[in-house]
Amino acid sequence: SPNPFGRGTGGGEDDAAAGESGYTPAELDLLALFFTAVKILYVQGKLPAIPALINLVEPARAGRRIHTTTVRNEHAYYCCIAQLVPLVMWHAHGGAAGAVALPAHDEVLHVLGDSHCLAPGWSTVRDGNGRTLLLRPALVTGLKVWHLRNASDFYPKANFLAAAATVPPGARALCIFGEIDCREALLLCVERAKYESIQEGARAVIAVYVLALAELRRRSKLRCIYVHAVPPVLNETRPVVNIFNGILKEEVLKAARHRLVWLQGVDEAMFEAPGGYSARTIREDLKLDGTHMHPRCAQLIEQALAVSATPDADGA
Repeated sequence: SPNPFGRGTGGGEDDAAAGESGYTPAELDLLALFFTAVKILYVQGKLPAIPALINLVEPARAGRRIHTTTVRNEHAYYCCIAQLVPLVMWHAHGGAAGAVALPAHDEVLHVLGDSHCLAPGWSTVRDGNGRTLLLRPALVTGLKVWHLRNASDFYPKANFLAAAATVPPGARALCIFGEIDCREALLLCVERAKYESIQEGARAVIAVYVLALAELRRRSKLRCIYVHAVPPVLNETRPVVNIFNGILKEEVLKAARHRLVWLQGVDEAMFEAPGGYSARTIREDLKLDGTHMHPRCAQLIEQALAVSATPDADGA
């Protein structure tokens, strides 16, 4: 198809670098800026501004193998958000497409996470006391839980600290991390004999996670931090995720004195039916794109808040 930027792909080295996308590296970088603008608008809650931008970007993106290029990560976020926006606006506003204001709420629940924080973002839920909470996503791109250890200086840790700094004292936060560890790290560590088993590796990683969240809760003087189970979205990594979630639940419950709260029942509610973990798949109504959950996952958070004990606001 013709190049929508209005010129040839550049020839020579640019053509070779563009590969099957049909774009030069400079054009891919420009496209990535548009992808990133969509992501920024979403995490800032500027939902009504996004559809017009998507309509401008789509002719330049559709039908091209952007996912094989150097801007594949920016493209992946864009594709996820492009699917979420109409769904989130529809659910958040009771079917009033094009509404410009975020839904009315009593309190903000800050949702820190990797890309899995995007799906529940900007929905409202009720807690056990009947208060309406707006789920505000605080995206930490590419964070593995392992990056949170004290010795780490990798940039996702700085991103985590910056996102955490946006949560005001006295507020409640929700964390949803660990999927990247389950997908990219734990099996590899076992293969390389760093750990003897997935269970051993998961315990090491989760110890880092719980310590980091306890320190964040104390340092930022938060009311509490809810901990969400890792979404079992990928068939290939679901056995690892199930092991991880079982240990994570155990350790978060032990850390209740640090005002860490396990979101009760979410780990089970994400599956099709009760039974053994190994034979189950994620619920059909929670599937979005094969990699992320549908905004309906906010309903699971609401159900969990109703039964998960939230510490009083005046605790230390």
